[in-house]
Amino acid sequence: MATSILFTPLPVFFSRDLALPASIVFAIYALNSGAGVIGYFLAGSKFNINKEKPALNKIVIFRSILAFSLISVAWIPAYNLTLATLILILMGFAYALFIVSTLSLSMELMPQGKTGLFNVLVGLGGACGSFVGPFLAEVFGFYKCVYGVWFSFPNCFCCFQNVCLAEVYST
Repeated sequence: MATSILFTPLPVFFSRDLALPASIVFAIYALNSGAGVIGYFLAGSKFNINKEKPALNKIVIFRSILAFSLISVAWIPAYNLTLATLILILMGFAYALFIVSTLSLSMELMPQGKTGLFNVLVGLGGACGSFVGPFLAEVFGFYKCVYGVWFSFPNCFCCFQNVCLAEVYST
């Protein structure tokens, strides 16, 4: 949900507040997706469940720092295109590692027959975030929306851990 809250209004922020042309915004998102593809290949080839549990906490913190660092894009106008591109490339890569790790952990921790529940929740979160993100950005401004996402990444992860662990201990 937090990712959709951030990424849905982000192109508007780039084009309206940073005055970037639509073609540049598209190129930034294309680089974000390309970094995600690389992250998926890396996560798939190097995945080890025993190493992923502690690494997942670091990925969540890294994603939170990246979300918060988007605010610096507006503060340093001389480098806003470079910073925005670098941050989104890193976010795409980190998202791929995050989603592969959480999907793998959910499949390991949840009982058989309930593993699809995680995919449903990810889809619902994405749909809700795509609605809530632009609304929050329009009503409160994009920067406050980023603060909310920065706060949401680690909190959503804590909820994920608590739900998975509660499910494991109840069975």
